[in-house]
Amino acid sequence: MFNYRVSGLFLMVIASMAACGGGGGSSASSASSPVGTWGNATGTDTYNANNTFVTSFGGCTYTGGTYTLSGNKITVTTVPTAATPSGTAPAASCPLSSTQSALTGYSATFTLSGYTITVTPSAGSVSTSYALAGKWQGAPVSGETTTFTFNGDGTYKLTVAITGGTCDFTGGKYTASGELLTIDTAPTTGVATGSVTCNVANLAALAGSTNWIQLSATTLAATDTNGTTIYTRM
Repeated sequence: MFNYRVSGLFLMVIASMAACGGGGGSSASSASSPVGTWGNATGTDTYNANNTFVTSFGGCTYTGGTYTLSGNKITVTTVPTAATPSGTAPAASCPLSSTQSALTGYSATFTLSGYTITVTPSAGSVSTSYALAGKWQGAPVSGETTTFTFNGDGTYKLTVAITGGTCDFTGGKYTASGELLTIDTAPTTGVATGSVTCNVANLAALAGSTNWIQLSATTLAATDTNGTTIYTRM
């Protein structure tokens, strides 16, 4: 069994190889495109509109890979060429050759539904789903820029940039079903940068809000007391 797991579209090829003893997500408006960042608790995969991809898991980021898209089938055409460990981890902790071997000849079919991608590798029969992660930016209040970062593990960060500084709020959780996103819990911690005050208690009303609708692969609509705000994928 491999001692690591790959997230997103690549997770299942690793699992299939281990079980069988085999060898070795920019912007897009089309609902049929996998472009974007997809992930779970193990890591994320980012598919870019220029047909490059980045996969991150286990404290390692693998870059240099390319893919092609034909209908709902994605095929890896170039395996990653570089592995970068996060923080002070040694380079040996990111086995480039193992990842290259696992992704050589890899292909999968996928279906998209709102915030969820369901993937079936061509080499196996097991399907799995992953949540859409990434940064979405809007301006619900005049003079403020708000950025939600939805992580693949169900947590999110809220960043509010105003005159004088920035507030980063963390500790909140969300769930997504179809095209409906629910903020389950409000942030619990606020950190200020610059000459601003970050009062996390002011965000209590976020908890339980279920008015986030995905309009396309690159836009979200959120309705609250300030009206409807369109958030654009960064």
